[in-house]
Amino acid sequence: MTKVSLREAIEKDLQKIFEWRNNPEIRKNSFNQEEIKPEEHNRYWSERLAKNDAYSFIVVSDGEDVGLVRLDKEGDAYEVHIMIAPGKQGKGFGTAAIEKIKETAAKLGIKKLVARVKGGNIVSEKIFRENGFVKEGETYVCRL
Repeated sequence: MTKVSLREAIEKDLQKIFEWRNNPEIRKNSFNQEEIKPEEHNRYWSERLAKNDAYSFIVVSDGEDVGLVRLDKEGDAYEVHIMIAPGKQGKGFGTAAIEKIKETAAKLGIKKLVARVKGGNIVSEKIFRENGFVKEGETYVCRL
């Protein structure tokens, strides 16, 4: 089993997140496949890091940053967004990161996680199902 930890994303992570997000392999599985401009990225993250109800974590394995998990408040739940760094996919980091974010969310008092998966993204569907998420309509839901 792949071991990961989560640490809060901070300003010094923003360039790395920007590069990951604009990688063609990452974009093809994103709902928004357009390349993000630096000023758009910086504005989004400045606002995000100032929020009290949005959580952003860097996924770390053996001291190396391998991905990003975000939790965004959506009604009575938090929506999970995951991005595994280019070149790090297929190594179990996604499954381990979702397992860890469930533990973290429970400690934060979050009772329900939801995830939207782009059609055809079988890997993401599998990661969420393996972590106890159940498909309900167009989303995957996990009650903590």
